[in-house]
Amino acid sequence: LNIIDLQAIIIAEKDSISCANSVLPLNGGGSTMSDGLLQYHWFTNDGRIEGDISKQDIEVTSKGNYFLEVTLQSPEYTCKDTTSIQIKEDVTHPKIHFQGDTVLTCQQTSLDISAQISVPVKTVIWTSAEGNMFQQMDQNIIVVTPGKYYIEVVTTDGCISKDSIIVTEDK
Repeated sequence: LNIIDLQAIIIAEKDSISCANSVLPLNGGGSTMSDGLLQYHWFTNDGRIEGDISKQDIEVTSKGNYFLEVTLQSPEYTCKDTTSIQIKEDVTHPKIHFQGDTVLTCQQTSLDISAQISVPVKTVIWTSAEGNMFQQMDQNIIVVTPGKYYIEVVTTDGCISKDSIIVTEDK
């Protein structure tokens, strides 16, 4: 009588997907002390698998529950074991809220527009489609020309948010 101890194993560098790391490799395996051919079958009911589901290694690109069924076959027996891993989503897109006047007048020839951002950011980039000149100071800009001004912010984990504000003129 042979007793076969087969255990399916999933190895992952981390348990979450983020904006900066939107692809997560999963390595499958099976521990056994028996000779025989290991076969792999990956599946999910709510995630997304990239690659061949019958290979030892796959990549996942969304949160979800991922399962690995390992089968050990020989001429005398077939053994199976299944394990799973839950991959979370660690994504925080920053929210942008503008403060300051948006109308240039004869009395107010420049405007200080401030962008309040909900989370810490790595970069803040202001642009103008019309090529209007402005002075950028971190999350704020000073404008002297009416037009549409765009802001793009990138968080430390790579999430990007964009917004715009329109400055008008009443002179």
